[in-house]
Amino acid sequence: MTRFEGITLKAVIEKEYANLFMEEREELHKMAKQQMAIVQKKNIATFNKKRQTAAEYKVGDLVAIRRIQFHNLLKLLPFLRPYNVAKSIGPDNTH
Repeated sequence: MTRFEGITLKAVIEKEYANLFMEEREELHKMAKQQMAIVQKKNIATFNKKRQTAAEYKVGDLVAIRRIQFHNLLKLLPFLRPYNVAKSIGPDNTH
């Protein structure tokens, strides 16, 4: 091996190869990050496309509560009786 001021040619080539590898890796990492951001924006847009805003109820409004447990005789009665709103918690709170 040829020596150049105490450093072998092989060591210089390996160091340069390692630097080149790291630069390519960082570039690929940036590209992947950009692609993930684009896909996330598309997913958010698709999810929000059919989303509806929550209904805002005021104190005194009548609301119907849907049954979640059905018995054989109650299949034709999907809602419980109407209830008055006693306290408004907020627009996005569903209970």
